[in-house]
Parts: sequence; structure tokens; C-alpha cells
Amino acid sequence: MTSSSQYIVNCPIRSLSKPSTNCTASSQCGGIDCGDGSFSPEKGTACLRCATEGPYSGFCTEGAETFGCLTPVGWIFTVGCTYLGFALFIFANLWNANFVGKVAAVRKKWQALRESESAV
Repeated sequence: MTSSSQYIVNCPIRSLSKPSTNCTASSQCGGIDCGDGSFSPEKGTACLRCATEGPYSGFCTEGAETFGCLTPVGWIFTVGCTYLGFALFIFANLWNANFVGKVAAVRKKWQALRESESAV
């Protein structure tokens, strides 16, 4: 199920808690109830669930923030806005610095230097 948030709710991609903790029920992963069937060992830390299947079966796990768990809204903001924004920022700075013109000028000077060396 997807929501309007950036991450898929209950994404199947999980990561082990640090330090790894064995469990048979999610309530063994912490004493603070997060309200969605997951528990936190301390206030302000990640909410953990006991994995019942997969490679982390029998361990407390937390949802992994990976590209595999992104919703379409997450892809738009993470890839579209962030990374495309960085690319546009770099392009604009190189354009503002007249980088291509400066590289062309260095190339001309280099060619002139090489021609004067070959004439000697």
C-alpha cells in the first residue's frame, strides 16, 4: 500500500537494528509502543519490528530508507528535485564562471606552446 508520503508503508526492505537483537514478537524489540505494531527501545530512537520471514527472521529490524521503498512522490522529490537540482546548480555555476571559454583559451595557449616547441 502506498500513501502520499515519500516511503512505502511497511516496506518489505528491512535492515537489522544496531546492536542486533533476537526476538519472537515485536514487543521484545523495545518497551515504547510506536502505535503501529512496532516498538522502540528508547524515546527518540527508531521503531523496530520482529521479522518473521526473510534473511532477518527472528531479529528486530527497522524499515530501510532505500530507493526500493520510495513512492512516486518520493521519486519526484528525491530524484527530481534533489539530484536534478544539484545538476542544474553545477551547470549554472560552470556557465556563470565561463568555464567552457576558459578551457578553450587554455587549449589555444597549449597548442601555441606546442607549435613553438616543434619549430625549435
